[in-house]
Amino acid sequence: MKESIRLGTVKGIRIGMHWSLLVILWLLVASLAGYQFPRAAPGHASAAYWLAAAVATVAFYASLVAHELAHALVARRRHIEVDGIVLWLLGGMSKLRGDANSASDEQRISIVGPATSAVLALAFFVLSRVVGAGHPASLAAAVL
Repeated sequence: MKESIRLGTVKGIRIGMHWSLLVILWLLVASLAGYQFPRAAPGHASAAYWLAAAVATVAFYASLVAHELAHALVARRRHIEVDGIVLWLLGGMSKLRGDANSASDEQRISIVGPATSAVLALAFFVLSRVVGAGHPASLAAAVL
């Protein structure tokens, strides 16, 4: 899958997105702001729900980039060329050239992405508890 929009570069790894991601971004923000957040924490201004939804959506995709970047960085350390990362409708993909040299390398490359996601999930959980229930920032953190 090719990127339609270039987002930037991290440690020499190009990060881009496919146009299909824009559809999901809008649907995610709209469903969080229009349905999920008002029911989870009633009584806030509409703008607070939209802001929390936008923050949650951006943080979600930043987490996805972190997950894919972890795969890509470990692959590069294992001497596999990385063409970049593409975010798209159903998630993200690290574009690697070639295969791992050993089962051990393959295992490391495979595990580091979910491990990164688990650490981020724990951090967002702690953030949601520190901020307190019902606060718009807590809503955004709880969704993640």
